[in-house]
Amino acid sequence: MAPILSITHASVRRRDGQRELVVLDDISLDLYGGETCAVWGTRRSGKTTLANLAAGLIASDRGSVSFEGHELRGPTRLHPQTLNRGIALVHCGQPQGPRGRTTVFDHVYHRALRKHGVRLYQKGARRSCKRETLLMLDQLGMTAYAKERWENLSYLDRAVVAIAEALIPMPRLLILDDFDLIDAREHKWPALLREIVAISNLSILLTTGSVAGLSGMHRLASLTDGQLVTSEHYGGEVVPFRAKQRLA
Repeated sequence: MAPILSITHASVRRRDGQRELVVLDDISLDLYGGETCAVWGTRRSGKTTLANLAAGLIASDRGSVSFEGHELRGPTRLHPQTLNRGIALVHCGQPQGPRGRTTVFDHVYHRALRKHGVRLYQKGARRSCKRETLLMLDQLGMTAYAKERWENLSYLDRAVVAIAEALIPMPRLLILDDFDLIDAREHKWPALLREIVAISNLSILLTTGSVAGLSGMHRLASLTDGQLVTSEHYGGEVVPFRAKQRLA
């Protein structure tokens, strides 16, 4: 079976004045359908760069990244921030909110309307989108917040709403960056993610700085000094995470 996401010997460099910093150094990672993988790393270890690379928002300087067998070449001039269809990316530390005063329900509901191409005069289709929205909010434990306005939510709740919006189009790959902020909530997120994977058969790649964010994943990896150390199958064993912190 071919992997849904394949990162092969990819490197990403960044200029810092006269210096060239290697953020990701010759990393390789395969993620298969219905599989979850957590990447642990300290602050400024390159986790967000990895998430953006896997989503196709940035291009690698060397190596390749492919999704469902098609190479992701990074942003283009016409579509600098457009995700490949089938990929959803949520930066949990900086969730993007709606413009204007919009409730949690409206935020997710409008995403459902866009998914189905529903017009406002199509009453039957709108009712279906409302049911889909309420079901998603209930699944993520956000029903009580449905009438709350975005600006009144905590950063944690905003991230959960962003995940709900990302799941509405039923992506094949869900990427969660800085997931440790979500795992702090008293939701049983590892079990919830397994349930979402089982229902939707999507794959999940998450980055985290917290050991708690690693629970319940099929595979684990650590990111240090721009290098990825992976454990092919997680059975509760100790993963050899490196202690050295990277300054990039």
